[in-house]
Amino acid sequence: MSVTKSLHTLNARDNIMLEVTRELFNAPPGRMHKEIQALRHSVEEVLARKGISYGKLKTALVPDIKRREIALVFDRKAISSDWYGYDIFKRLIPLFDRKSNHSVLAGDYLGKNENQSMLFTAMNKVITLRRDVDFEHSTQFFIVYINNLTDMMVRRFDEGLAGYKAYVGYADTTYSSIFKFLISTMLVNVCET
Repeated sequence: MSVTKSLHTLNARDNIMLEVTRELFNAPPGRMHKEIQALRHSVEEVLARKGISYGKLKTALVPDIKRREIALVFDRKAISSDWYGYDIFKRLIPLFDRKSNHSVLAGDYLGKNENQSMLFTAMNKVITLRRDVDFEHSTQFFIVYINNLTDMMVRRFDEGLAGYKAYVGYADTTYSSIFKFLISTMLVNVCET
């Protein structure tokens, strides 16, 4: 009998493989449990070959009530390059503490024209502005979400980006808000650091 090991996260939003497997093969819950455990084992082996302990990623993958989450907001219009994500991460990566673990998500603040008022209101309610910006359309904003932060880490990101003309400010996404819900449907996984 195999040992059941805990999962830190399961990316069900971007991966339909488990759902397809269950439906296609009419797999009962016990069989699905075995498939998930086999996938977990494969991930653990790949990470181990790269010198990464799956267990040590827990702090990046499982929310901690003692830690904070933020969404950094950038104005793409203030970046001359079409590779605005590269320009942003070039400034952002050096601000990470090499000894900490985080989940990082990023993407454009998307929305239909008829939803622009709601998108503006949701962001405006939670953002701590570092500079004035004219909200013309939500897609002018690029968002980077980072979890597992201390207060000092939040200050380090905020102060470290303060001189960057594209940096608009940040939203504390530790607790629920309409803005946090919206970006959870838009942002994609970039990495676990």
